[in-house]
Amino acid sequence: MSKKVLITGICGGLGMEMAKGFIKKGYQVIGVDIDDLALEGLEDKLGQEIPTFVCDLRNRGQIEQLCMEVVHKGVFPDIWINNAGVATIAPFMEQIDSFSDVMDINFNSILYTTHFCVGEMMKRNQGMIVNIASVAGHAPCPYFTSYNASKFAVVGFTRSLRHELKLKKIPIDVVLVSPGFVDTNIINQKSFEFPDFMKFMLSKPEVTGKEIVDGILKGKNEIFPTLNGKLLLGLGKVGAPVQDMMGHLMNAKNWKQMFGIEKIDPK
Repeated sequence: MSKKVLITGICGGLGMEMAKGFIKKGYQVIGVDIDDLALEGLEDKLGQEIPTFVCDLRNRGQIEQLCMEVVHKGVFPDIWINNAGVATIAPFMEQIDSFSDVMDINFNSILYTTHFCVGEMMKRNQGMIVNIASVAGHAPCPYFTSYNASKFAVVGFTRSLRHELKLKKIPIDVVLVSPGFVDTNIINQKSFEFPDFMKFMLSKPEVTGKEIVDGILKGKNEIFPTLNGKLLLGLGKVGAPVQDMMGHLMNAKNWKQMFGIEKIDPK
């Protein structure tokens, strides 16, 4: 029997490309998304019918129902990929109403699904959990406060859990994936326009998805699948001033903002 992989947020750019990659490797893919209409169109995009589940990952009750259904329907996966994510890009003082939603989807849903997966995988004495974080979980960026906070949480949680399971000699792999800038809906928002002079740095979803799938199947514990992400992490090691400079460049809209003559405001 082919191995199974479940991907949350499968209808997004990165989720779709990972699904295609795993199908090429002979895996049965299970899709989870909040968009029921997009799930109905998956068959045409992936070239085959796959089991799908509609779930609002902000809702703990729906997450628990999802977990029970994948077991009941016999499609509990060998690999569970927590990929779904959202971002609010705005000044911190304007993010307070959406902060909880970002944390619920980007971190709390991972907390609840991982808690379930560890228990279920322990019964099977094997399994893998993959958490899609971001370079934003390693380096801060202005106007991304809720996104940064959620991804920093994912990084710390994933590394801590991996260490704990290793100490207990529990045979469950916990993988951290930290992409950089990928040309997906998170980058392409009305409230944030990625600077034209930096668009050459954007990674394509199909390239990033392939690198993630290859890294997972090679048994890597941590995957940094984009060149721009590796570059930013490398620059960040130089020190906080370099990180500040990169955050400045990302949000600048003209040369006056680039050189600090005008204040930067995404509105």
